Amino acid sequence: MAKRADLPGPVGLGIVVCESIAQDWRTNKVHLLGIGSKFALESFPGAAEFAVYAVMTSVREDCVAYFEVVDWEDDVAGRSDDLPLTKGTNVADDAVAATFLRNVLFPAPGDYFVRFIANRQLVMEKRIMVVAATREE
Repeated sequence: MAKRADLPGPVGLGIVVCESIAQDWRTNKVHLLGIGSKFALESFPGAAEFAVYAVMTSVREDCVAYFEVVDWEDDVAGRSDDLPLTKGTNVADDAVAATFLRNVLFPAPGDYFVRFIANRQLVMEKRIMVVAATREE
């Protein structure tokens, strides 16, 4: 039997970083609110909270997946719990992973990467920018 690391991961189609995710209970449509890739923090080190939404295909039922936020040196600033992947009835259907990342600690302003990992393999990543907040006078 193959180990999890030997199983192929899903194929990433897209990843979105936003402020929140809402789902309409009548239609099951998903709404991504406050889409962006730039965060302004008052001080450093500083913590942020945001939502992440990813779409992929070729998902296996035994897939273990999570999101993590890393800097250029691959130091982890935050990580989600393991996520169940919502998918259709066969392996060719698209799947969705969504979560809210809390207390992501950014040590300094700069570029970071939100990564989607499945079966211990990098599936996709999105670059985000963290800057010092400026006060309007």
